[in-house]
Amino acid sequence: HQRQQYLEKENGFTGEYDLYLNYLEVPLLFYFSDKNLASIGIGASYGRLVGLKEYEHGKLTNVNLNYNGPDKYNLNDFCFLADAKIRIYDRLKLGVRFQYSLTEIRTRDFFLINGEYDETRKQYNNSVTARLIYVFNEDRTQYIDDTYEFKGDNPRIHQKAIDRKIKKLKKKQAKAEKKAAK
Repeated sequence: HQRQQYLEKENGFTGEYDLYLNYLEVPLLFYFSDKNLASIGIGASYGRLVGLKEYEHGKLTNVNLNYNGPDKYNLNDFCFLADAKIRIYDRLKLGVRFQYSLTEIRTRDFFLINGEYDETRKQYNNSVTARLIYVFNEDRTQYIDDTYEFKGDNPRIHQKAIDRKIKKLKKKQAKAEKKAAK
């Protein structure tokens, strides 16, 4: 978004500019992970432009996906990605992703208010995204085993209770096997 910079009353030029691009994107990232705290990833993505709206001086332009003028948009976008996630609480994480286009999405000529040519610029996609992530199927058993510590009066009592449960399960399994054999 670029705010209004001036108001040229004759033509209604303001210098205001807005661009909305919608992509279908397929990212490929490789992560380096410390499962208990953080993950860092790098990779690339392919994006296909599926929708766009461009506003100049507060008015919608005629540029769309089918536009075939000299300043048309490249429908394919290849990006570099860098991603970081940090555990906030249990399975809740905070993620930040940086994305940068490797190829220009468009080359465009810009003109001054009086219509004179000013310059040609290449446009790229850049974005920084922050997100909250909740992981449903994350295996936390290793984390639990590493951090579990019995704080009762007598650790042997705790171990005896575990042994009794295992013994009951083994008996139940043996009965089921006998029944299945008949």
